[in-house]
Formats: sequence, C-alpha cells, structure tokens
Amino acid sequence: MTPLFRTILIATVLSFCAGLGGAWLGVQLLSRTEPSLHALVHGEMKLSPAQQAKMDEAESRFTAKRDALEARIAETNRRLAQSMRESATYSRTVELSVNEVHVGLGELQKETIKYVYDMRAILTPDQAKRLDDRVFEALTHEH
Repeated sequence: MTPLFRTILIATVLSFCAGLGGAWLGVQLLSRTEPSLHALVHGEMKLSPAQQAKMDEAESRFTAKRDALEARIAETNRRLAQSMRESATYSRTVELSVNEVHVGLGELQKETIKYVYDMRAILTPDQAKRLDDRVFEALTHEH
C-alpha cells in the first residue's frame, strides 16, 4: 500500500466516521428525550380529558414534522454516503453533504424542543415542573 493511498484511505474513513458520529449523536440525544417524555406525560401524569385531547393534538403535529424531518435526514445521509463513495478525500461535496445532515438534525432538535414547550403549555405548574426535571435529566444525564 502506497503512503498516498494509505493517507487517502485514512482520511476517507475518518470523514465517514465523523459524519456518522455527528448524526448518531444527534439521534441518540433526541431518542433518549422523546420516549422518556412520552412515558412521563402519557403514563405517569394524571392528565385531565381536556389536557389529553390537547396533548394528542400536539403529538400529532409533532409526529408529522418529525417524520418529514427524519425522511429528509435519511435522504441527506444517502447523499453523504454517495459523496463519500465518489470522493477520495474530504472534498467540498462531502463537506456540503455533512452540513446538510447537520442542518436536518438541528431542525429535528428544534422541533423536538418546540414540542416540549407545546406540552409544557398544556400542563399544570406541578406537571410542568416534572416535565422540566425529566428534560433536564435527559439532556444532562443527571438524575
């Protein structure tokens, strides 16, 4: 293996790992938060029928946005994979593809946070405090 080929191979592998690592981290943070909040709000809290109806509406809106963003992220990941396949180095095309993935993950995180605030607005002050505590635990891993 020539030194140039080895350098190109290492750069390609590191670029691929960095792109996947960033995507994985964003998904992990979101997936740890959302199921925990869902279980809290729908399982542990005693919601009134009016609160439950409003929660169902908020969840339906969020689910539609989340599904669309996840589909977009999957598509940008495919473009990233294709860019990496076509480029022997961390090219401008690869960088743009990585940035597209990050934008999608950022938008998903923003929509998730907006959803938390939508839920919070439906809750009583005591329920909102429990939600806030769970969000803090999920984002900081402090219990």
